[in-house]
Amino acid sequence: CMEFLASTLAQHPKLDPGGWTPLLDNLTRLPVALISQNGFTCLERLFYHVNVLSKKMSPMSTGDANSMGVIHDIDLSGLAYIWQIALETPDEALGGRASKTLRQVYSLAAADEREDCLIELALQSLAAAATPDADAGPEAEVVRVRRAERCLQLLAEYISESERDYTGPRTRTPHGVCFRGRPAVLTICTPMAAVKKVTVRTHSNATLAS
Repeated sequence: CMEFLASTLAQHPKLDPGGWTPLLDNLTRLPVALISQNGFTCLERLFYHVNVLSKKMSPMSTGDANSMGVIHDIDLSGLAYIWQIALETPDEALGGRASKTLRQVYSLAAADEREDCLIELALQSLAAAATPDADAGPEAEVVRVRRAERCLQLLAEYISESERDYTGPRTRTPHGVCFRGRPAVLTICTPMAAVKKVTVRTHSNATLAS
């Protein structure tokens, strides 16, 4: 059913636009564990169409019926549910896909719409997930730990992508060198008679400046 609906939305983007909003509302009421890859494809396309119709998002100038353009209002219909999928789904591949959608959304947001940016929201979710609940059962504890791990992963990927795509002059060191990477041992050989070999213990995020 989800596969058919996703295919229909892709092939006939102007089909009965009045039914998209209630369809998106109904889809976002489903438990996250029930959303499959096809279900998420359907969600993405409904998310796009509903928010373009409400003028919160501009379509891509390329004419692609399912590609996001500039986002004018970050209060997007269905966005909270995509956050929930990214942080809570037991399907790792689906969680990564939802995370990618979130990173794309916040990267495309207009400058004046970035106050509630991805970093702030992810940190809030991380703080909530970092507090154990003594009354929670084993299943709730698994979800809590999963949310914390996904928040950290989302933050790392978003910051890394943002700094990779930034091409302007830098006034400060990129975030990547602010945390330790994989341990590394460098052996430096010199032609000097007094010191032939120097061993340096470092990590993969270190630079000469750091």
